[in-house]
Amino acid sequence: MTTADARGETKHVLRSGTGVRVSTISLVLNALLALIKGTLGIASGSVGLIADAVHSLGDAGSSLIVLAGFRIAAKPADREHPFGHGRAEHIATSFLAALLLATAFEFGKTSIERLQHPQPVAASLGVFLALVVTIACKEWLFAYTLRKAKEIDSDALRADAWHHRSDSISTLLVILGLIGSRFGLARFDAVAGLLVALLITHFAVQLLRASISRLLGEAPTAEEIAAITARARAVPGVLGVHDVIIHRYGERRWVSLHIDVAGELSATQLHSISDETERQLDGGDPGTVIVHADPLRDDHPQTEQARRVLSEAVDRDPLANAWRDLRLIGPPAGPFRLIADIAVPPGVGEEERAAVATRLERAVKRALPPAEPRLRVRPEIAPCE
Repeated sequence: MTTADARGETKHVLRSGTGVRVSTISLVLNALLALIKGTLGIASGSVGLIADAVHSLGDAGSSLIVLAGFRIAAKPADREHPFGHGRAEHIATSFLAALLLATAFEFGKTSIERLQHPQPVAASLGVFLALVVTIACKEWLFAYTLRKAKEIDSDALRADAWHHRSDSISTLLVILGLIGSRFGLARFDAVAGLLVALLITHFAVQLLRASISRLLGEAPTAEEIAAITARARAVPGVLGVHDVIIHRYGERRWVSLHIDVAGELSATQLHSISDETERQLDGGDPGTVIVHADPLRDDHPQTEQARRVLSEAVDRDPLANAWRDLRLIGPPAGPFRLIADIAVPPGVGEEERAAVATRLERAVKRALPPAEPRLRVRPEIAPCE
């Protein structure tokens, strides 16, 4: 094992250990809070407090999912799963979110019934104090989990941290409901239960959307593309970077990208530049970055004119975004082949792409008669907002 391999493996082990430790603490404390609030809710007859206990239980389930996700993601790749097991966490999170939605629906229905048929709710000073203590515990969990999430750059822990904050908010709503009931406003408790149900629904939908989006394959963010581009451009011999693609499998990611290099370089030199770019980007996890080198040649006399003609044609076309990998093959006086890739927005269909190629090839042929254009039109991966 190389030094880079060892650093990468150590990083994954430490990250997994931190995630397991934080999620275990969250799981135990959430379960205790759910038990306390559930007991108090049943004793006082508060539907809002019972709903809040279920919310805490859902947070315990979320922490359990995070715990399982870190453990499963740490398993090595095998024959059936050559990219590892990192996406298991997203699958389990989707099931949890669906369960939370069902729970929110049931408590929302119960709260509406209480609005129509209000019942008095009694709560002692001890109940109020217990709820205040639970808010303090959840706020501590929020701060602790969010700090650890930043340390290891974990979206799973960030999500768990905000679940703790949502539980604090829902408990505060329950306190308001109990206060209203104490002053003879019996419907306050039902309103609090309904608000908690809406809060659970909100976070469950967020969980479900995030997990499904990651399973389907999210586009990289603009910041990620900028960071990868900057690091690749810093490698000697790299003239440009484009077509950055990121595939995620839990905490690990596989990156592919194209780099522009001088066309007069030998195959050995091209390989060396590509290999060095991969080493600069793999973060101590070899094999997770694939670099494709696009040789650029400026020795054809028509190169500058071809660039100008192609740029003008792309600028005028309503769908074309950019051109790349221009190559001119053949005698200067023509006929010579003009080969290039054309980028269009995501979602442009096959027929539209064919129409773009036809329009641009005709425009290039009119402006540069010796050229025989051969354009390949491909959708561009747009970064996430």
